[in-house]
Amino acid sequence: MNIKDVVGGLVATLFCGAMCVQCTSMHLEGSDKEAISRYEKMISENATAVATLGSEYNEVTVTVLKVPVKTFTFVYSFEVEGRKYTGEKTYQIELPKTDTLTVSYLREDPSINCSEPQRLLEIEKEKGGSKTNLIGAIVWGVIAGLCLLGLIASFKEKTPDPQ
Repeated sequence: MNIKDVVGGLVATLFCGAMCVQCTSMHLEGSDKEAISRYEKMISENATAVATLGSEYNEVTVTVLKVPVKTFTFVYSFEVEGRKYTGEKTYQIELPKTDTLTVSYLREDPSINCSEPQRLLEIEKEKGGSKTNLIGAIVWGVIAGLCLLGLIASFKEKTPDPQ
């Protein structure tokens, strides 16, 4: 057995184990009641403003199944009653076609704002009732276990018999 195989097996096992722990943590954490309350209030108040995207952005490329996926995170700014507020918006795959977007905010505190409160509300509510993270934890745990068993088996194959 060469060192590359050992390192590759260890990395795969550790990665799968870390994903299992992350999914388990997300499942146990559940939804954020405070965030749900804020998004619901934002939607019911319907307080919106037109925000301007900054000219600079942070570009991140992640490779998923050998396909590069780009995200672009912009800082936006808007005004409410003469005061300036900011937030962040992440676009996936391509840059936005316009330099403005509509943001929702809480009337009592416009520093709490976002561009898609309905979508974020749905995501947050799903955390509380969904079994997706639990299933993900189980799947990643099984894969980590199989990687570990494969690694152990490869060590046993290469160990000579002491005769």
